[in-house]
Amino acid sequence: MTLMVGRNFSEAVSIDDPENLRYTTLTMLAQAFFEIYHVVEVPRDSFDPEPRTESDVIRFVPKGEARYISREDYLVQQLFLTQHKSPPVVNVLKDSIIKHEEESSYGTKDKRETRRQNRRAVKQELRQLITHLKTGSVPDTEEVDTSAVMSQSKALEVIGRMQIPEQILNKPFSRLNNSEVRALAVCLSSKTR
Repeated sequence: MTLMVGRNFSEAVSIDDPENLRYTTLTMLAQAFFEIYHVVEVPRDSFDPEPRTESDVIRFVPKGEARYISREDYLVQQLFLTQHKSPPVVNVLKDSIIKHEEESSYGTKDKRETRRQNRRAVKQELRQLITHLKTGSVPDTEEVDTSAVMSQSKALEVIGRMQIPEQILNKPFSRLNNSEVRALAVCLSSKTR
């Protein structure tokens, strides 16, 4: 999507440094969902009547699926996508870390291959369960490999390493002010890559 916008808007969505005082929720939203490219500057005298502000043409290119984007972008996307439900930031981050880990573990397989792999895993588990039922033995819980699965406690450890202030973690994302959004962006960008 290519748009002509005012210079202030163009600069606002293009700020790279979350510590910049002009970094806002709008900046975070735009950068989480889109790659933003500056196409051309349009001077005021290109219009009749002449506007009070300069303009820019910018291109927004949607980012890909969860398994192809960074964890930081995925977490920020989930914060925006769940804000209507008003869960605390910590809950959104925890669930999103687990989901991103699962989705990124699929690698570069397409949906068909992923579904095929999931069906095979379920069939194998059912065969093991049937074998245990026929023999009357109790399934050994250590046979299940959970090392690749991100648990809630592991996700909370990851969040703890991000050093996000408690006041931000316990608030719904929609209630954060711009300084809290900047602090959250700094924590996410420095701890998730």
